[in-house]
Amino acid sequence: MANKMKRYRAFTIMELAVAMVISGIVVGFCYYAFLFVRRQSARYGEKSRVMNEYYLLSTAMEKDAARADRITDTADGHGVTFMNAGGVVEYLFGDGVVVREGGGPPDTFRIKAAIDSVRYLNDSLRLVGTVFLRAEMEAGEVDFFVNKEYSAQQVMEAEQEQHEQIN
Repeated sequence: MANKMKRYRAFTIMELAVAMVISGIVVGFCYYAFLFVRRQSARYGEKSRVMNEYYLLSTAMEKDAARADRITDTADGHGVTFMNAGGVVEYLFGDGVVVREGGGPPDTFRIKAAIDSVRYLNDSLRLVGTVFLRAEMEAGEVDFFVNKEYSAQQVMEAEQEQHEQIN
């Protein structure tokens, strides 16, 4: 009887090494693609958060302006006050944050926004007609405004109160 060895069909060491190198390259590409997608997602999430804060701030200010009997600015120019019979709502603009106080628990908007300028109804009466604001976004600065239309009765009441304060 001849001593016959059974011959098994298998991969050689060289074939296994090539397969492992190719697998390593594919895994490396997948890893860096995952990191890239994760970074892009984080950037998109931050951009979305800032846009949402901008929308919430502008919507809240517009609603408060519509409800307000009058709007005044703060003495230091870093805030706006909305007054009505139900109370006072004040917006204070700080470094990277806007705080809304009054009318319930305080709201904090994490957005870099500031009062650009204020337009009064006239020089003697310190009623604010329009507040021009500037917010910083990733793509640049966005200007927006809040406008208040006063009735003749509201203007006359404000003039009478100012006249009483002087006398």
